[in-house]
Amino acid sequence: FTLKVTPKSTESRTFSVRVVFSNSHCFTRNLVAEDPDHLRFQHGRETRAFCFDRYAHSFKLRGMIEYASRGKVYFSSGESGRDRRYLILDPGEGRDPYLIVFDMRKSSSEHSDVMMAIVSAHPRPGYRKPRERITFATLVSQVANGRSTKRPNTKKKRTRRC
Repeated sequence: FTLKVTPKSTESRTFSVRVVFSNSHCFTRNLVAEDPDHLRFQHGRETRAFCFDRYAHSFKLRGMIEYASRGKVYFSSGESGRDRRYLILDPGEGRDPYLIVFDMRKSSSEHSDVMMAIVSAHPRPGYRKPRERITFATLVSQVANGRSTKRPNTKKKRTRRC
């Protein structure tokens, strides 16, 4: 599906974001020894377990992504040491936040400005939002214009007092 994103800046234009799902992590989980064979799911070199909860959530992902894309993007280091970006849906008091992890790059297609590949999506019990964040629209604008998308600096600048 495609999202239309317009940053708040007055000179900004509307960007087209093509959203794709890159692997099975939206409906599988880590495999554990007790998982029966019929729940095993092979994707490339990775074996995971089919997850009924993630599968049920996956039907709502488009709406969740459309909603969350109006907010902030958070930064985190992935297992490979590579920065990952993700959206967080906060379902409210007493419920676990829902993370939507993605990669984003400038599109090579004439039909979209940016390609957003969903890497994983799942509830994350007890998760706290990190401080490093920017708006989704800012990230889209940076990627579409070929600008660097480094982590924002969250350290407060000291001001000298006399």
